[in-house]
Amino acid sequence: MSNTNQFQASNRIPLSQPELLSQDKRAVSEVLSGTQLALGPQLHAFEKQLAGYVGRQQAVAVNSGTSALHLIIRALGIGSGDEVITTPFSFVASANCILMEGATPVFVDIEPRTLCIAPEKIEAAITPKTKAILAVDVFGHPADWNRLEEVAEEHGLLLIEDSAESLGSQLNGKLCGSFGRAAIFGFYPNKQITTGEGGAVVTDDENLARLCRSMARIGSHCIVNTLASIDHDCIIEDYVHLSPGVHLAGDCRIGSHAHIGIGASVLPGCSIGPKSVIGGGAAVTCDIPGDSVAVGIPAKVVK
Repeated sequence: MSNTNQFQASNRIPLSQPELLSQDKRAVSEVLSGTQLALGPQLHAFEKQLAGYVGRQQAVAVNSGTSALHLIIRALGIGSGDEVITTPFSFVASANCILMEGATPVFVDIEPRTLCIAPEKIEAAITPKTKAILAVDVFGHPADWNRLEEVAEEHGLLLIEDSAESLGSQLNGKLCGSFGRAAIFGFYPNKQITTGEGGAVVTDDENLARLCRSMARIGSHCIVNTLASIDHDCIIEDYVHLSPGVHLAGDCRIGSHAHIGIGASVLPGCSIGPKSVIGGGAAVTCDIPGDSVAVGIPAKVVK
């Protein structure tokens, strides 16, 4: 290597350079020395500390900020035919998460000083199809959340905060991650803190957090018996029991603690509420509310 190339290499300013202290390495070694490498006590402690730090009730740690944002959009029921107003000046994941659920991103211009979405330009983009506003705290600078909240409330829209790069940033004494219905953080090595790869959902909505956690982990403590089949895009919450021969068609949702009897079928797009019981051989063709018993073809609520 020439002296010029050596000088250039040694004087480069890296995009990011994580600082890993000895206590960080010890913490990782402790996990690797244990018997549980995933979903263990360190994860739960991290979620609790993160939620407490930003002033939220719930935090759900996942594998990336992109996954966290995708989970929020899906959990909020945003999908085909919906429009989500967002910024064109962001990492492509902000728009991709909207597209992955079949919705349409509608781009609104940014403020020249902060590079965040311009709230005063949003109202012109609102249509009857608009369901949410997804704003981004660009390069750690908070968006104008006070004005964004006013616009969202005035028009009955959901408000989502992409704060992937903004852990620790504040607006009028309120931390990023605490605005809107839910927010996300990213923990890639170029972020304020890193887990190597990782991200998190933060929210005050317990049901939203529960649904995000369930989708991220494909249901915890579930029982799926032999010959049961699950098609694409099904959401199965925690403690669900699928008996032998059950068939879940695409895009159905099974609430926590639900029990689906032997040979029962759930048709596409149907939801079964938490703690419901579906009788053996039943064919669910419509939504079944929680705490219900449904039997027959088509399944009808009898209790």
